[in-house]
Amino acid sequence: MNGRETNKDGSPNVLLVRRSPARLNSEQTAQMLGFQAHDIPAIVRADLLKPLGDGAPNSVKYFAAFEIEEFSHDRRWLDKATRAVSRSRGSKDSAPTHARKAKSDLSANARQRSPIVAESPLTPKD
Repeated sequence: MNGRETNKDGSPNVLLVRRSPARLNSEQTAQMLGFQAHDIPAIVRADLLKPLGDGAPNSVKYFAAFEIEEFSHDRRWLDKATRAVSRSRGSKDSAPTHARKAKSDLSANARQRSPIVAESPLTPKD
């Protein structure tokens, strides 16, 4: 197989199968909707997708294939999902800027302070 026929986890590419499975994982859901797998959590947070079951926050999420198929033909839903992903990316892009600024502020403060040198009891005195 050339990599296009299977996903990273070895499951078949849902775009190439004759009948999709009843449940789709995040990667398969992203393929069906035209998003990246890392975009799916942002769409879920925006309450535009609801995972099946009641799993733990860090568990694998599955979605109903028939709903995903319907969403893939709904222009309004796709627009809302695209906006949710854009908002999510925008907030993530700004976070590193704040982290870099905080780090540079710490470095500047460290340069301004003079180092404290303690006398060692092993150091010979004059």
